[in-house]
Amino acid sequence: MNNINEFNRLIECYETIQLDEINSVWLSLGRSSAFYLTGFGTCETCSLCKAVNYDIYQFPYCNRCVYSQSVGCSHDEMAETYFGIKLAQTPDELLTAYRNRAKAMKEFLTNKIQKNETD
Repeated sequence: MNNINEFNRLIECYETIQLDEINSVWLSLGRSSAFYLTGFGTCETCSLCKAVNYDIYQFPYCNRCVYSQSVGCSHDEMAETYFGIKLAQTPDELLTAYRNRAKAMKEFLTNKIQKNETD
């Protein structure tokens, strides 16, 4: 888990971002606001991907990520919150999606730590 610190920073970002911050960019960026505000959405902009570096083909080393699998950030138990952010249609929906993502990330990390303790 080479990006645990960045993972925790991203949780904090999702928990503390305010509606006025989203509103300040929404009119000009619309749904792309998530990319701008948090780096969400692509391997090139994602702070978690950047923290694990990229191979020669510019794909992140997902096995080094907290999620531990290729695009684990958008699959399985993380899919709902990933698409909640990606598909948010209003600033209010994006704020709710950020909060839901933070909660899911915390739960994911707690479960991962508990699983590692029992292995």
